[in-house]
Amino acid sequence: MKGREATQFNHRTLAYLLWFAAVGCALAFRRSSLAAPFAWLAGLVTAQAGWGIYTLVSAAPMGLALVHQGLGVIVFLAAVRLAWHASYSPEAETLAPAEPVNGVVSTKTA
Repeated sequence: MKGREATQFNHRTLAYLLWFAAVGCALAFRRSSLAAPFAWLAGLVTAQAGWGIYTLVSAAPMGLALVHQGLGVIVFLAAVRLAWHASYSPEAETLAPAEPVNGVVSTKTA
């Protein structure tokens, strides 16, 4: 497999894995306080995947490729927002380690 084909294969494989993970997490957290952020992320990842397929089928014209890149930035920002919401979620307290990590006790208060 040459360099370009390997890059395309890796890009598509990672995209499919991320899409399955995003949809799976949205389903797993659908009854939690994080349901909306997970649903938003799954929707954006779905849009990104669909737009990527459309861009590839259209032979990747510059305009479509730039929109694909822009959607990638929006997906990244949504993932950061989800991580921020998860760090302040009531469910996050149940997922926190019971013991100090590396000798440091969290200073978070409920």
